[in-house]
Amino acid sequence: MKYNELIESLLQQQSNFKGATVDSVTPLAGDASGREFFRVHLRSAPVQTAVLLIPGKTIGPVSSAGEEYLQDETYIHIGKFLWNADIPIPEIYAADGTMGAFLVEDIGDTPLWHITFGTKNSATENLKKLLGDDTTVTLYERAIDVIYDFQHVPQDEACIAFKRSLGLSELENESLRFVSFYAEPEKFKQSEIEVIRKALHELCQRVSNHPQVLIHRDYMPWNLHITPEGGIRVIDFQDACLGPATYDLVSLLHDRDSDLELSSGQLSDILSYYQQKMETGEEFRTHYFENILQRHFRLAGQFRRLTEKTGRQIYADWIPGCLERLGKTMALMPEWAEVLNILSQKSPHVQRGASSPWAF
Repeated sequence: MKYNELIESLLQQQSNFKGATVDSVTPLAGDASGREFFRVHLRSAPVQTAVLLIPGKTIGPVSSAGEEYLQDETYIHIGKFLWNADIPIPEIYAADGTMGAFLVEDIGDTPLWHITFGTKNSATENLKKLLGDDTTVTLYERAIDVIYDFQHVPQDEACIAFKRSLGLSELENESLRFVSFYAEPEKFKQSEIEVIRKALHELCQRVSNHPQVLIHRDYMPWNLHITPEGGIRVIDFQDACLGPATYDLVSLLHDRDSDLELSSGQLSDILSYYQQKMETGEEFRTHYFENILQRHFRLAGQFRRLTEKTGRQIYADWIPGCLERLGKTMALMPEWAEVLNILSQKSPHVQRGASSPWAF
């Protein structure tokens, strides 16, 4: 295979892997980013398997000073920082800066979404036996423990993650994807678009003033893997930056229709645990709802764009849930009445969400 020599080179970087050889290499499922993943079966090595990760030459979030970093740079830099801070990420065994490739710990095939969506296999069944009837809530609480650890990592100005933030400009650029890729293609009236633009600008101004902490930036159940012992392992951390305190919580609970698989009781229990763990104040509910709105205006537009770009139906399938979440949230926020009225007339999904707002 074309990567065998690269893997052999990476193995020789670590003294405890010297003499190890490649038995076989198996491609793993990727994502929309263009990253490539391979499971490497080894001989004469301290571990039976490892994962070859090739992040690609994608630029991540820009620093406050305007500096741009490729994701292969940030993966190793932020990975080392998080590992030293005891954040549970896969161990990075070796890196090749020229190729932009990494050999990392194999953390298995049990992402949190397997538990959320009720996937049945030996790994999930063993976890249920280990953790009991409240397996789902227990694992979400453990995921919140990691958010807590993220937010309490001592700030280090030398780390790229602390040099960049999800500020007003980035928040607004993200949110306006709804206008560019959803509202305009759906032929909204110009007057309606202006109302939405104004509301999104005001929303992003408020969100940019939320307390800023270290965030993962894509803390969804697809990026959290569960060990056989029920521990959490975090992947896809290379875009970490400073951002709104409830940003990762919103991603954890709502991305890709995860909340549709959680009962209202489970959602309430998980949110209560977060509030107790973080010792949140009266502003929590408002900040949480504002982050739901910002993220799902962005995702409704982004998923539509990805549908057209990739032709993958799965992205289209996630759009109704985004729209329903917008309705469920705006129905509880009187200042969004005008936008809610516009979107309810355009989308039955927004209308359905508004008829059944969040119960927590």
